[in-house]
Amino acid sequence: MRDVRFLAWAWVVLAVVFMASGGKPYYLAGLLPVLIGAGAVEVDGWLGHGRARLRRGVLVAAVAGSAIIDLAIAVPVLPADRADPVIAMNADIGETIGWPELARTVADVRQRLPRAGRVSSSPATTAKRARSTATAPLWACRASTAGTTPTATGDRRPTAAPR
Repeated sequence: MRDVRFLAWAWVVLAVVFMASGGKPYYLAGLLPVLIGAGAVEVDGWLGHGRARLRRGVLVAAVAGSAIIDLAIAVPVLPADRADPVIAMNADIGETIGWPELARTVADVRQRLPRAGRVSSSPATTAKRARSTATAPLWACRASTAGTTPTATGDRRPTAAPR
């Protein structure tokens, strides 16, 4: 284990640097497989000593407890009115509150647009348009210019939808 101890220290140092500089918690995710692999060797040896059944139970309980805590912190599973403690630990979760409502609103607005003014945004249609207009940049590819207004730079922006 001494051979790979530097990996744990690297994680600790990077965690401190990222926290001090406002980095995101997931920046350290690349080191997790390495740490899990190094730790797995030690855990395997630990499971083979003494009361194997008790040690397996402790390991299962630790993994399950960690999974429950990680689920609450990393995935928006709590209602918005009870998410304050989680948002205090992981502010990115606060950015996910309200997305279902926003998605429904965008879908409703799109459905109210005339067919000619709708622009598909699926990856398949975006790639198809990119191939058919190979000289234009991907962001400039539009299925139709109906319902858009040219800007001073020649780009087109959506015209306000009629009420």
